[in-house]
Amino acid sequence: MQKNTKKDYSKYLKKAYDAENKAFKQWDKSNFIKSAELFKESAEWFEKAMQNATGLDEKVLTTSNFFVELSNHYWVSGLKKYSDEEDYAEAAELFKKAILNKKKALEADKEDLPLRKGIGGQKELKRREWRLFQQSTLRELYAYYFLSNGLKAEKEKKTKIALENFENAAASYNQQIKYLKNVKKPYYLVQLYLLKTHLKIAQCKRELNKLSEAVNDYKWIIEQIKRMDKRYKTRAEAVLALANAELGECYKEMDRVEEAVNYYWKFLNWAKKVKLDSDQALEVARCICIITVINITLGENKAVEKAIKEFKTGKIFGKNIRKVQREPWYRLATLITEYYNRKDEKILKDAKVVYEQMIERKDRYITKFFEQLENT
Repeated sequence: MQKNTKKDYSKYLKKAYDAENKAFKQWDKSNFIKSAELFKESAEWFEKAMQNATGLDEKVLTTSNFFVELSNHYWVSGLKKYSDEEDYAEAAELFKKAILNKKKALEADKEDLPLRKGIGGQKELKRREWRLFQQSTLRELYAYYFLSNGLKAEKEKKTKIALENFENAAASYNQQIKYLKNVKKPYYLVQLYLLKTHLKIAQCKRELNKLSEAVNDYKWIIEQIKRMDKRYKTRAEAVLALANAELGECYKEMDRVEEAVNYYWKFLNWAKKVKLDSDQALEVARCICIITVINITLGENKAVEKAIKEFKTGKIFGKNIRKVQREPWYRLATLITEYYNRKDEKILKDAKVVYEQMIERKDRYITKFFEQLENT
């Protein structure tokens, strides 16, 4: 009977690890549903192995891994809600369950810790590394939990609550980075997540009119990216570009428009090199319009048409810029420029019509520009 139990234990353990490996492969492909199913299957095999364990070390191994696979099941299920469906309330609940199971795994692993201490050997080394990895990913799960709550609050226009959660997420990533540094493990990917989280923090501060704090946050992001290793810096280019654009926004709102233009251009110069999605195309078109109006306001005659021309068909070889040109902001920029050159009131009227239709996208600086034209 003992022999059959040992045989069953080994069989179930192998099936558990096989399912886990398949689950991670699906995770890498962002097939979250399939990955979640396989992690659950792995947990079930670990549970069967647990029931056939013949010693404390086998029991601890299977119990702790059982909870890890359940944690992974909830983790990838949460990622499905978070990334694919943007259901942040449900994602937060799933990440919370993942956290609770990860904690149970770490607690279960302590059961035979006194017996393992001082034994050494390759088996114990692997177990120690396993524990270190689980402690690190627990901090990452906390970050996802706070990010989900922050994004939910952001959707509900609860900026103060969003800010608090984003700050908690950043603190979790900082803890993870500190931990990884201590055990001499790579942390650059976590650093990228931290920078993206700081973008959300700065955006909240800008919405709360804490402009000086937001400026400092954006400058901190830019400085951190400058210090990154070259092979990782390229992965942070989109974050850097957005930080520059947002910094331009802050300076514009502080009426420091000369400084704003420089940062807007840093964003546009990045945008000329990449294939833009719809949100990025909208932001590019908006920047083009704002730069155009700033140059008109400053009397920079030679620079007025520069941003528009940079994004005309044929100017950027091999890039599809129709998304930018279809945006109302781009149309508005061309009409304002045309009015500036010809002083035709009909063109100005057309520009105002375009702007009035942008009900939820209006910009204080552009509104002020039109008001000043009416008063002259």
